[in-house]
This record gives sequence, structure tokens and C-alpha cells, in this order.
Amino acid sequence: LPDESGYRSSETIYHSITAYERRQAHGLNGFILLSHVGTAPERTDKFYLRLEDLIVDLKALGYRFRRIDALLTETSEALGNEQ
Repeated sequence: LPDESGYRSSETIYHSITAYERRQAHGLNGFILLSHVGTAPERTDKFYLRLEDLIVDLKALGYRFRRIDALLTETSEALGNEQ
């Protein structure tokens, strides 16, 4: 909630992700972004409303998005094939 010490606005969250991408040598490669879709009703600044913008901007930079369950399945299958 905005009056709590750990509160970050959606704009702050968005910019922290894009700033991290610019600062890191490998950008967001391998980055796992977890976001809580549910928020307190008192929070009118919903980050999920910015997700489409974030995804569009990151795709424009060449990023691909995968579901975590698909990544885990691929990793498990790859490890099984190495044995």
C-alpha cells in the first residue's frame, strides 16, 4: 500500500526492471520475473496493467518469454537426455 515503507509504484517497478536490463552485461537473459497478480484493493496503481508495455518493450529488444513450467520441463528433459 502506498503508505507502507516497502511500497513501490508501478512506474518505479517498471523502471527498476528496465534499468536492471541496461546495467547488466547480459541484460535479463535467464531472468525470472515473478509478479503477484492479486493486490490489495487499496492499491489503485496495479502493476499488472503495465505488463503489456513491459513485454512489448522487452520483445522489441529481442527477449522471448517462457512459462516457468515449460522451462522446468525442458530442463528436466535435457538432464534426462544427458544421463
